Amino acid sequence: MELKDKEKLEALKTNLKELQGEDSKKEEKFLKFLDILSEFLQDIFKVEDDEVSILITDKKEEILSFVKPDYLRGAGIIPMSSQDSFAVQSLITAKAKVVNHLKKKRPSSIFELVKNPDKPNYPVQKLMIVPLLLKGKKLGVIEIMKKAMSWNEAGPDFTEEDLKVLVDIVKEIATYFAFFKPEDYKPKLTEV
Repeated sequence: MELKDKEKLEALKTNLKELQGEDSKKEEKFLKFLDILSEFLQDIFKVEDDEVSILITDKKEEILSFVKPDYLRGAGIIPMSSQDSFAVQSLITAKAKVVNHLKKKRPSSIFELVKNPDKPNYPVQKLMIVPLLLKGKKLGVIEIMKKAMSWNEAGPDFTEEDLKVLVDIVKEIATYFAFFKPEDYKPKLTEV
């Protein structure tokens, strides 16, 4: 991680400490935390807001649901029994992963069909995924992706160094994630 990124990470942690002390409802703090974290990841990896996905587990760690980007919140759930979900695989194996040729390696995700109200939908071409784990608890998953009409248009491949940076960030923010994550989170599913 470059020096400027380390400084940004320290600033992020300072912001999160301040947010912990704010006098507001837990759900409001959680949503604010997600916005702060998503904006930070967009800046570090130079991606758009719909190219940062944050998924969290339910209380029993049986399902994953999107909490970022906002338009996917409530769009559906992913059971931990899902065999073709990279998010589930990452969480179960506790391994981070880079996939730079996504379309060749998996069927299209149902969540890619959910319309983004702010911009055209493009398929995910490249993906980094890191599980959020803390003291044996499966908290969720962070995905950084590159979307485009084709693999060539998606820009440079993610590198092992990119993945290391994301893993380091996740390690630094895991305790904050655990603090802000609602214990009894249940997605409010909506029709799309």
